[in-house]
Amino acid sequence: FFGAHEPAVAVDFETFVGPLARSPGMKSWAWIAMVSGRNRRAFESLVQNSGVPGYGLFECDVTGKRIPLGERPVYFPITYVTPFREGESVAGFDCGSDLIRRRALEECTATGLPSATDPLAVFWGRPCDKVCIVYQPVFAATDGSLRGFAAGGMQPQGILERVLDKAALEKTGVRLG
Repeated sequence: FFGAHEPAVAVDFETFVGPLARSPGMKSWAWIAMVSGRNRRAFESLVQNSGVPGYGLFECDVTGKRIPLGERPVYFPITYVTPFREGESVAGFDCGSDLIRRRALEECTATGLPSATDPLAVFWGRPCDKVCIVYQPVFAATDGSLRGFAAGGMQPQGILERVLDKAALEKTGVRLG
């Protein structure tokens, strides 16, 4: 998608990826860009002008409250997310600011293969919602440099309920999350 749509805009992302977010067991899909520290302000302006007004990078404290982002050599912000109405509160979150997410990003960058987190509480939706975030690195075709990550928020419980008979699953007492 991002190789064919330069520069991408939020509406295009929602149109292209939105149907995937309605897949059973999926909470969301996102594009996470790699942004150098020196390009941060220009990047924020670019995303704002692409249809995400008020977009800005942030991190969260231990309670989940948004806090200003410190200066870093590189950021990994959630740039676009779908479904946007549910996920717009996470747009701008620097995935590199969270140890669990950063480790998954580092692992898939090193291997070139998808990497996933353990189930995590999400920033939106019901408080009990937990997702495993699967990251796939995206490298430039021209020079092989890292451009960012495609990410999907999977709900393991939803997938199991879809695959297994829900009543049988409840009888066994199996519940993820």
